[in-house]
Amino acid sequence: MAEEDQSGAATFGSELRRLRRAEGKSLAGLAEEMRTSKGYLSRLENGLQKPGEQFARACDQVLKADGWLVALAVSERAARCPYPGLTSFRTQEADWFFGRDRALADVLGLVADAAVAGRPAAVIGPSGIGKSSLLGAGLAHAVLRGALPGHRPGAKDVLCLTPTAQPMNELRDHDMRRPLASYALVIVDQFEEVFTLCKDVAERDTYIAELCCRSAAALPVVLGLRADFYGHCLAHPPLQAARSHALPLGPMTVAELREAITAPATAEGLTLEPGLVEVLLRDMGAMPGADTCSAGALPLLARALRATWQQRTDGVLTVAGYERTGGIYGAVATTAERLYARLNPQEQNTGARSCSAWSASATATASMRSVSRPTGTPCSRQTPRRRGSWRRSPGHGC
Repeated sequence: MAEEDQSGAATFGSELRRLRRAEGKSLAGLAEEMRTSKGYLSRLENGLQKPGEQFARACDQVLKADGWLVALAVSERAARCPYPGLTSFRTQEADWFFGRDRALADVLGLVADAAVAGRPAAVIGPSGIGKSSLLGAGLAHAVLRGALPGHRPGAKDVLCLTPTAQPMNELRDHDMRRPLASYALVIVDQFEEVFTLCKDVAERDTYIAELCCRSAAALPVVLGLRADFYGHCLAHPPLQAARSHALPLGPMTVAELREAITAPATAEGLTLEPGLVEVLLRDMGAMPGADTCSAGALPLLARALRATWQQRTDGVLTVAGYERTGGIYGAVATTAERLYARLNPQEQNTGARSCSAWSASATATASMRSVSRPTGTPCSRQTPRRRGSWRRSPGHGC
Protein backbone atom coordinates (compact mmCIF):
# COMPACT_ATOMS: atom_id res chain seq x y z
CA MET A 1 0.00 0.00 0.00
CA ALA A 2 1.29 3.47 -0.84
CA GLU A 3 2.53 5.70 1.95
CA GLU A 4 -0.19 8.30 1.61
CA ASP A 5 -2.87 5.63 2.06
CA GLN A 6 -1.36 4.52 5.38
CA SER A 7 -0.60 7.84 7.03
CA GLY A 8 -3.16 10.14 5.41
CA ALA A 9 -0.40 12.73 4.87
CA ALA A 10 0.16 14.51 1.56
CA THR A 11 2.99 13.06 -0.51
CA PHE A 12 4.39 13.97 -3.92
CA GLY A 13 2.36 11.14 -5.49
CA SER A 14 -0.95 12.01 -3.87
CA GLU A 15 -0.61 15.70 -4.69
CA LEU A 16 0.51 14.98 -8.26
CA ARG A 17 -2.71 13.01 -8.78
CA ARG A 18 -4.88 15.66 -7.12
CA LEU A 19 -3.38 18.55 -9.09
CA ARG A 20 -3.48 16.61 -12.37
CA ARG A 21 -7.19 15.95 -11.91
CA ALA A 22 -7.82 19.54 -10.86
CA GLU A 23 -6.29 20.66 -14.15
CA GLY A 24 -8.47 18.18 -16.05
CA LYS A 25 -5.50 16.23 -17.38
CA SER A 26 -5.54 12.49 -17.96
CA LEU A 27 -2.57 10.37 -16.94
CA ALA A 28 -1.75 9.79 -20.62
CA GLY A 29 -2.17 13.47 -21.44
CA LEU A 30 0.18 14.62 -18.68
CA ALA A 31 2.69 11.94 -19.64
CA GLU A 32 2.74 13.24 -23.21
CA GLU A 33 3.09 16.82 -22.02
CA MET A 34 5.96 15.87 -19.68
CA ARG A 35 7.57 13.69 -22.38
CA THR A 36 7.61 10.67 -20.12
CA SER A 37 5.75 7.38 -19.88
CA LYS A 38 2.29 6.87 -18.46
CA GLY A 39 3.69 4.00 -16.38
CA TYR A 40 6.29 6.26 -14.74
CA LEU A 41 3.64 8.80 -13.74
CA SER A 42 1.45 5.99 -12.41
CA ARG A 43 4.31 4.72 -10.23
CA LEU A 44 4.89 8.24 -8.92
CA GLU A 45 1.22 8.74 -8.08
CA ASN A 46 1.04 5.41 -6.26
CA GLY A 47 4.17 6.07 -4.21
CA LEU A 48 6.12 3.25 -5.85
CA GLN A 49 8.87 5.55 -7.12
CA LYS A 50 10.34 8.90 -6.07
CA PRO A 51 10.90 11.73 -8.56
CA GLY A 52 14.12 13.60 -9.15
CA GLU A 53 14.11 17.27 -8.19
CA GLN A 54 14.34 18.42 -11.84
CA PHE A 55 11.31 16.36 -12.86
CA ALA A 56 9.42 17.55 -9.77
CA ARG A 57 10.08 21.16 -10.82
CA ALA A 58 8.76 20.45 -14.29
CA CYS A 59 5.57 18.89 -12.86
CA ASP A 60 5.23 21.82 -10.47
CA GLN A 61 5.37 24.29 -13.36
CA VAL A 62 2.96 22.41 -15.62
CA LEU A 63 0.40 21.87 -12.82
CA LYS A 64 0.80 25.39 -11.36
CA ALA A 65 1.67 24.04 -7.91
CA ASP A 66 3.64 27.13 -6.85
CA GLY A 67 6.54 25.13 -5.43
CA TRP A 68 4.41 22.66 -3.45
CA LEU A 69 5.38 19.58 -5.51
CA VAL A 70 9.06 20.51 -5.36
CA ALA A 71 8.89 20.90 -1.58
CA LEU A 72 7.26 17.49 -1.20
CA ALA A 73 9.77 15.79 -3.50
CA VAL A 74 12.76 17.30 -1.70
CA SER A 75 11.43 16.56 1.79
CA GLU A 76 10.66 12.93 0.97
CA ARG A 77 14.22 12.39 -0.23
CA ALA A 78 16.04 14.44 2.40
CA ALA A 79 14.28 13.76 5.70
CA ARG A 80 12.17 11.34 7.67
CA CYS A 81 9.06 12.47 9.47
CA PRO A 82 9.11 11.28 13.10
CA TYR A 83 5.33 11.54 13.47
CA PRO A 84 3.11 8.71 12.12
CA GLY A 85 0.02 10.68 11.18
CA LEU A 86 -3.23 8.74 11.54
CA THR A 87 -1.45 5.38 11.78
CA SER A 88 0.10 3.89 14.90
CA PHE A 89 3.82 3.72 15.62
CA ARG A 90 5.35 0.46 14.38
CA THR A 91 8.25 -1.50 15.85
CA GLN A 92 10.77 -0.01 13.42
CA GLU A 93 9.66 3.46 14.55
CA ALA A 94 10.44 2.83 18.22
CA ASP A 95 13.13 5.53 18.15
CA TRP A 96 10.32 8.08 17.73
CA PHE A 97 7.98 6.60 20.33
CA PHE A 98 8.04 8.67 23.54
CA GLY A 99 5.84 9.55 26.48
CA ARG A 100 4.69 6.08 27.50
CA ASP A 101 7.55 4.89 29.76
CA ARG A 102 5.22 4.40 32.72
CA ALA A 103 2.67 2.42 30.70
CA LEU A 104 5.42 0.34 29.06
CA ALA A 105 6.87 -0.62 32.43
CA ASP A 106 3.38 -1.59 33.59
CA VAL A 107 2.64 -3.75 30.56
CA LEU A 108 6.04 -5.48 30.73
CA GLY A 109 5.38 -6.40 34.35
CA LEU A 110 1.89 -7.52 33.43
CA VAL A 111 3.15 -9.76 30.61
CA ALA A 112 5.82 -11.32 32.82
CA ASP A 113 3.26 -12.09 35.55
CA ALA A 114 0.69 -13.39 33.06
CA ALA A 115 3.31 -15.64 31.43
CA VAL A 116 4.13 -17.19 34.80
CA ALA A 117 0.42 -17.66 35.49
CA GLY A 118 -0.18 -19.13 32.02
CA ARG A 119 -2.84 -16.60 31.05
CA PRO A 120 -3.14 -13.95 28.33
CA ALA A 121 -2.54 -10.34 29.33
CA ALA A 122 -4.63 -7.50 27.92
CA VAL A 123 -4.18 -3.80 27.25
CA ILE A 124 -7.59 -2.14 27.32
CA GLY A 125 -8.56 1.37 26.35
CA PRO A 126 -10.83 3.49 24.14
CA SER A 127 -10.18 4.01 20.44
CA GLY A 128 -7.35 6.47 19.79
CA ILE A 129 -5.74 6.09 23.22
CA GLY A 130 -2.53 4.59 21.75
CA LYS A 131 -2.88 0.85 22.39
CA SER A 132 -1.42 -0.22 19.04
CA SER A 133 1.57 2.11 19.39
CA LEU A 134 2.24 0.90 22.93
CA LEU A 135 2.09 -2.72 21.83
CA GLY A 136 4.10 -2.27 18.62
CA ALA A 137 6.69 0.44 19.17
CA GLY A 138 6.75 -0.07 22.94
CA LEU A 139 6.20 -3.65 24.04
CA ALA A 140 7.34 -5.54 20.92
CA HIS A 141 10.49 -3.43 20.63
CA ALA A 142 11.31 -3.92 24.31
CA VAL A 143 10.81 -7.70 24.13
CA LEU A 144 13.04 -7.89 21.04
CA ARG A 145 15.73 -6.21 23.13
CA GLY A 146 15.41 -8.85 25.84
CA ALA A 147 13.06 -7.10 28.28
CA LEU A 148 11.20 -10.28 29.29
CA PRO A 149 12.85 -12.61 31.81
CA GLY A 150 14.62 -15.53 30.14
CA HIS A 151 14.84 -13.91 26.69
CA ARG A 152 18.13 -12.67 25.28
CA PRO A 153 18.11 -9.64 22.93
CA GLY A 154 17.39 -10.71 19.36
CA ALA A 155 17.03 -14.38 20.29
CA LYS A 156 13.36 -14.61 19.28
CA ASP A 157 10.93 -12.65 17.16
CA VAL A 158 7.61 -11.11 18.11
CA LEU A 159 4.47 -11.95 16.14
CA CYS A 160 1.82 -9.24 15.75
CA LEU A 161 -1.52 -10.11 14.19
CA THR A 162 -5.20 -9.23 14.22
CA PRO A 163 -8.06 -11.75 14.39
CA THR A 164 -9.69 -10.88 10.99
CA ALA A 165 -13.07 -12.36 10.00
CA GLN A 166 -11.65 -15.90 10.11
CA PRO A 167 -9.43 -15.93 13.18
CA MET A 168 -8.70 -19.66 13.27
CA ASN A 169 -7.57 -19.70 9.64
CA GLU A 170 -5.32 -16.74 10.40
CA LEU A 171 -3.81 -18.48 13.41
CA ARG A 172 -3.29 -21.77 11.56
CA ASP A 173 -1.63 -19.98 8.65
CA HIS A 174 0.89 -18.40 11.00
CA ASP A 175 1.48 -21.68 12.79
CA MET A 176 2.15 -23.44 9.47
CA ARG A 177 4.62 -20.79 8.33
CA ARG A 178 6.39 -20.87 11.66
CA PRO A 179 5.36 -22.53 14.95
CA LEU A 180 3.84 -20.02 17.32
CA ALA A 181 5.83 -21.52 20.16
CA SER A 182 9.04 -20.25 18.54
CA TYR A 183 8.11 -16.62 19.22
CA ALA A 184 9.06 -14.68 22.32
CA LEU A 185 5.64 -13.03 22.33
CA VAL A 186 2.39 -13.05 20.35
CA ILE A 187 0.45 -9.77 20.22
CA VAL A 188 -3.16 -9.91 19.07
CA ASP A 189 -4.03 -6.29 18.38
CA GLN A 190 -7.59 -5.07 17.74
CA PHE A 191 -8.87 -8.15 19.54
CA GLU A 192 -12.40 -6.73 19.29
CA GLU A 193 -12.39 -7.98 15.69
CA VAL A 194 -13.17 -11.44 17.05
CA PHE A 195 -16.57 -9.99 17.99
CA THR A 196 -17.10 -7.46 15.17
CA LEU A 197 -15.77 -9.37 12.15
CA CYS A 198 -16.06 -13.03 13.07
CA LYS A 199 -19.71 -14.05 12.72
CA ASP A 200 -19.16 -17.74 13.47
CA VAL A 201 -19.72 -18.13 17.22
CA ALA A 202 -18.14 -21.59 17.30
CA GLU A 203 -15.00 -20.35 15.55
CA ARG A 204 -14.84 -17.40 17.93
CA ASP A 205 -15.00 -19.71 20.95
CA THR A 206 -12.37 -22.02 19.45
CA TYR A 207 -10.04 -19.09 18.74
CA ILE A 208 -10.31 -17.72 22.27
CA ALA A 209 -9.76 -21.20 23.74
CA GLU A 210 -6.73 -21.73 21.49
CA LEU A 211 -5.09 -18.47 22.57
CA CYS A 212 -5.66 -19.33 26.22
CA CYS A 213 -4.29 -22.83 25.62
CA ARG A 214 -1.15 -21.41 23.99
CA SER A 215 -0.72 -19.05 26.90
CA ALA A 216 -1.06 -21.91 29.38
CA ALA A 217 1.72 -23.68 27.44
CA ALA A 218 4.14 -20.84 28.37
CA LEU A 219 3.73 -18.69 25.24
CA PRO A 220 3.28 -15.03 26.31
CA VAL A 221 0.12 -13.67 24.65
CA VAL A 222 -1.07 -10.06 24.85
CA LEU A 223 -4.42 -8.79 23.62
CA GLY A 224 -5.08 -5.21 22.55
CA LEU A 225 -8.76 -4.55 23.23
CA ARG A 226 -11.08 -1.60 22.76
CA ALA A 227 -12.64 -0.78 26.11
CA ASP A 228 -16.26 -1.06 24.98
CA PHE A 229 -15.69 -4.77 24.22
CA TYR A 230 -14.38 -5.68 27.67
CA GLY A 231 -17.82 -7.00 28.65
CA HIS A 232 -17.82 -9.30 25.61
CA CYS A 233 -14.60 -10.88 26.89
CA LEU A 234 -16.02 -11.46 30.35
CA ALA A 235 -18.81 -13.50 28.78
CA HIS A 236 -16.18 -16.10 27.79
CA PRO A 237 -15.03 -18.24 30.75
CA PRO A 238 -11.48 -18.78 29.36
CA LEU A 239 -10.93 -15.00 29.40
CA GLN A 240 -12.44 -14.31 32.80
CA ALA A 241 -9.23 -15.41 34.48
CA ALA A 242 -7.37 -12.69 32.55
CA ARG A 243 -9.13 -9.95 34.51
CA SER A 244 -6.25 -9.82 36.97
CA HIS A 245 -3.80 -9.38 34.07
CA ALA A 246 -5.40 -6.42 32.33
CA LEU A 247 -3.92 -2.93 31.99
CA PRO A 248 -6.43 -0.10 31.51
CA LEU A 249 -4.59 2.44 29.35
CA GLY A 250 -5.55 6.00 30.14
CA PRO A 251 -4.84 9.36 28.50
CA MET A 252 -1.28 10.67 28.53
CA THR A 253 -0.42 13.31 31.10
CA VAL A 254 0.57 16.79 29.97
CA ALA A 255 4.21 16.00 30.78
CA GLU A 256 4.01 12.81 28.69
CA LEU A 257 2.40 14.72 25.82
CA ARG A 258 5.21 17.27 25.88
CA GLU A 259 7.73 14.46 25.58
CA ALA A 260 5.74 12.81 22.78
CA ILE A 261 5.77 16.11 20.87
CA THR A 262 9.34 17.28 21.44
CA ALA A 263 11.45 14.11 21.72
CA PRO A 264 10.76 12.70 18.20
CA ALA A 265 11.76 16.06 16.70
CA THR A 266 14.98 16.08 18.71
CA ALA A 267 15.73 12.52 17.58
CA GLU A 268 15.58 13.69 13.94
CA GLY A 269 17.53 16.89 14.50
CA LEU A 270 14.45 19.10 14.19
CA THR A 271 13.54 22.15 16.27
CA LEU A 272 10.16 23.28 17.56
CA GLU A 273 9.53 27.01 17.54
CA PRO A 274 8.91 28.39 21.06
CA GLY A 275 5.20 28.45 21.74
CA LEU A 276 4.27 25.62 19.36
CA VAL A 277 4.00 23.03 22.13
CA GLU A 278 1.72 25.29 24.15
CA VAL A 279 -0.52 25.92 21.12
CA LEU A 280 -0.75 22.17 20.45
CA LEU A 281 -1.62 21.40 24.08
CA ARG A 282 -4.22 24.17 24.11
CA ASP A 283 -5.88 22.85 20.96
CA MET A 284 -5.94 19.34 22.44
CA GLY A 285 -7.88 20.65 25.42
CA ALA A 286 -5.00 20.36 27.92
CA MET A 287 -5.94 23.54 29.73
CA PRO A 288 -3.91 25.10 32.58
CA GLY A 289 -4.35 22.93 35.65
CA ALA A 290 -5.49 19.90 33.63
CA ASP A 291 -3.32 16.80 33.95
CA THR A 292 -4.49 15.00 30.79
CA CYS A 293 -6.18 15.63 27.44
CA SER A 294 -9.13 13.87 25.82
CA ALA A 295 -8.75 10.11 25.34
CA GLY A 296 -8.95 9.98 21.53
CA ALA A 297 -6.79 12.99 20.68
CA LEU A 298 -3.47 11.24 20.02
CA PRO A 299 -4.10 10.37 16.32
CA LEU A 300 -5.21 13.97 15.72
CA LEU A 301 -2.04 15.28 17.38
CA ALA A 302 0.19 12.97 15.35
CA ARG A 303 -1.61 13.95 12.14
CA ALA A 304 -1.26 17.67 12.89
CA LEU A 305 2.43 17.24 13.74
CA ARG A 306 3.03 15.35 10.50
CA ALA A 307 1.31 18.10 8.51
CA THR A 308 3.29 20.76 10.41
CA TRP A 309 6.51 18.87 9.62
CA GLN A 310 5.63 19.17 5.94
CA GLN A 311 5.41 22.94 6.42
CA ARG A 312 8.74 23.21 8.31
CA THR A 313 11.27 25.93 7.53
CA ASP A 314 14.96 24.99 7.64
CA GLY A 315 14.31 22.14 10.04
CA VAL A 316 12.05 24.21 12.32
CA LEU A 317 8.41 23.32 12.98
CA THR A 318 6.66 26.67 13.40
CA VAL A 319 3.40 28.01 14.78
CA ALA A 320 2.67 29.58 11.39
CA GLY A 321 3.23 26.25 9.65
CA TYR A 322 0.90 24.56 12.14
CA GLU A 323 -1.80 27.17 11.56
CA ARG A 324 -1.52 26.72 7.78
CA THR A 325 -2.47 23.06 8.24
CA GLY A 326 -5.73 24.01 9.97
CA GLY A 327 -4.60 22.92 13.41
CA ILE A 328 -5.36 19.74 15.36
CA TYR A 329 -8.78 19.25 13.81
CA GLY A 330 -8.43 21.14 10.53
CA ALA A 331 -5.49 18.96 9.44
CA VAL A 332 -7.76 15.93 9.43
CA ALA A 333 -10.36 17.75 7.33
CA THR A 334 -7.63 18.71 4.86
CA THR A 335 -6.51 15.08 4.65
CA ALA A 336 -10.10 13.95 4.00
CA GLU A 337 -10.40 16.45 1.17
CA ARG A 338 -7.17 15.18 -0.42
CA LEU A 339 -8.31 11.58 -0.15
CA TYR A 340 -11.69 12.50 -1.63
CA ALA A 341 -10.00 14.24 -4.57
CA ARG A 342 -8.21 11.00 -5.46
CA LEU A 343 -11.49 9.09 -5.91
CA ASN A 344 -13.28 8.60 -9.21
CA PRO A 345 -16.82 10.09 -9.53
CA GLN A 346 -18.60 6.89 -8.45
CA GLU A 347 -16.32 6.50 -5.42
CA GLN A 348 -16.84 10.17 -4.57
CA ASN A 349 -20.64 9.69 -4.52
CA THR A 350 -20.26 6.79 -2.10
CA GLY A 351 -17.71 8.67 -0.03
CA ALA A 352 -19.89 11.77 0.12
CA ARG A 353 -22.70 9.82 1.79
CA SER A 354 -20.30 8.38 4.35
CA CYS A 355 -18.68 11.76 4.98
CA SER A 356 -22.10 13.35 5.47
CA ALA A 357 -22.92 10.96 8.31
CA TRP A 358 -19.41 11.36 9.72
CA SER A 359 -19.70 15.15 9.55
CA ALA A 360 -23.02 15.10 11.44
CA SER A 361 -21.44 12.98 14.18
CA ALA A 362 -18.40 15.24 14.30
CA THR A 363 -20.61 18.33 14.55
CA ALA A 364 -22.46 16.86 17.52
CA THR A 365 -19.17 15.96 19.19
CA ALA A 366 -17.81 19.43 18.51
CA SER A 367 -20.89 21.06 20.03
CA MET A 368 -20.43 19.11 23.24
CA ARG A 369 -16.75 19.97 23.47
CA SER A 370 -17.07 23.63 22.55
CA VAL A 371 -18.32 24.46 26.03
CA SER A 372 -14.95 23.68 27.60
CA ARG A 373 -12.67 24.75 24.73
CA PRO A 374 -10.96 28.15 24.58
CA THR A 375 -12.62 30.79 22.39
CA GLY A 376 -11.62 30.46 18.74
CA THR A 377 -10.20 26.94 19.14
CA PRO A 378 -11.36 24.41 16.49
CA CYS A 379 -13.70 21.65 17.65
CA SER A 380 -13.10 17.92 17.64
CA ARG A 381 -13.62 15.45 14.83
CA GLN A 382 -13.68 11.71 15.10
CA THR A 383 -11.30 9.97 12.71
CA PRO A 384 -11.50 6.47 11.25
CA ARG A 385 -9.11 3.86 12.57
CA ARG A 386 -6.70 2.00 10.39
CA ARG A 387 -7.56 -1.64 10.06
CA GLY A 388 -4.51 -3.75 10.76
CA SER A 389 -3.13 -6.93 9.28
CA TRP A 390 -0.56 -9.48 10.46
CA ARG A 391 3.03 -8.39 10.78
CA ARG A 392 6.07 -10.30 12.05
CA SER A 393 8.69 -8.33 13.96
CA PRO A 394 12.30 -9.46 13.66
CA GLY A 395 13.14 -6.02 14.96
CA HIS A 396 10.51 -4.35 12.81
CA GLY A 397 7.01 -4.55 11.47
CA CYS A 398 4.71 -4.76 14.49
